[in-house]
Amino acid sequence: MDSSWSPDGREIAFVSDRRGNPHVFILGVRSGEVRRLTAAGKYNATPAWSPKGDLIAFSRQEQGRFEIYTIRPDGSGERRLTFGPGSKEHPRWSPDGRFLAYSLDDGGNKAIYLMRDDGSGARRISPTGENSQHPAWSGPW
Repeated sequence: MDSSWSPDGREIAFVSDRRGNPHVFILGVRSGEVRRLTAAGKYNATPAWSPKGDLIAFSRQEQGRFEIYTIRPDGSGERRLTFGPGSKEHPRWSPDGRFLAYSLDDGGNKAIYLMRDDGSGARRISPTGENSQHPAWSGPW
C-alpha cells in the first residue's frame, strides 16, 4: 500500500481501490474517518505529503502513462505538474518543500528527475541507465 503520513502525524494519505479504481484517500488517525481525496482519473497512486502539510503530491495515469499532480488536503487546488513523454511516478518532497524528486521511465530508460514545487525546472539528476524507481531524500537536516 502506498501511504504517507501528514507532518503533524494526525492523518495518513493512502491509496485504495475501495470504490473501484485506485484513488488517494485520507485517514484521520484518531477519528478513524476516511475520506476520498482524488475524484478524477482512473488510477491515482504514490501520495507524498509536503513538509508544510499544505499539499499532497501523487501520480495519475493519463493516456497510458503516469503524470505528477499536487492537491490540497481538503481536495481543492488540484494541479498537474508534469507533461511530455515517459511515465513519471513516486514524487517525493525535499525537506524544505521547495522541490520534488520523481522517477521517470521512458520505455525502459529509467531516471530520477528533480523539479520545483510548481513543476518548473525539471531536470535529470541521475546518470544514464537503470536507476531506482523510488527516489528518497537523505542526510541530516
